[in-house]
Amino acid sequence: MNTIKIKCPNCGAILLVQDNPSNQGKSVRCPACKDRHKFIEFKLIKPVFEEDKTCIGQSLPNEDRTRLPNMPVSTIGYLVNETDNQKYSLVEGVNLIGRKTYQQAPLASVPIFTDDRGFSRKHMFIEVTKGADGIIRHFAYNAYNKNETKVNGSLLVEGDKVILHSGDRIESSRTTLLFKI
Repeated sequence: MNTIKIKCPNCGAILLVQDNPSNQGKSVRCPACKDRHKFIEFKLIKPVFEEDKTCIGQSLPNEDRTRLPNMPVSTIGYLVNETDNQKYSLVEGVNLIGRKTYQQAPLASVPIFTDDRGFSRKHMFIEVTKGADGIIRHFAYNAYNKNETKVNGSLLVEGDKVILHSGDRIESSRTTLLFKI
């Protein structure tokens, strides 16, 4: 059976589901926002390959199900710049990832030291949320810039919100960040 990507009409999370004609009459519960919608309300994204790990679903073996009840902030996750192995901690909530700047422009909450102009000062967001089930999820989405961002080789387009898993590669221009938990 074929697997497809669909986008939640409420939160924009990308879900991985089996393509089945009987889906048309069913409703789907989004694992990110917990809202239930008819299958036809979800937007079809593109064909999915087995190695695609940037989607979420109820029973995916690759879903990051890290439980962090009372752990320090630094254990929520971090990024590693592959150029210089510099580590950048994430915090719970919305993290604005961007190029470090010395100008008066609004600064990123996670400034990446790079001379790569293809990596914007406001490049992308990584939202760290803890669900009612105690599971920490890391959502990545664009910060409305004009520079391309890829997660594991898949282009992150405006409006997409994907779940990051430990080991995922975030690439833009000459900058590559590795997401770790």
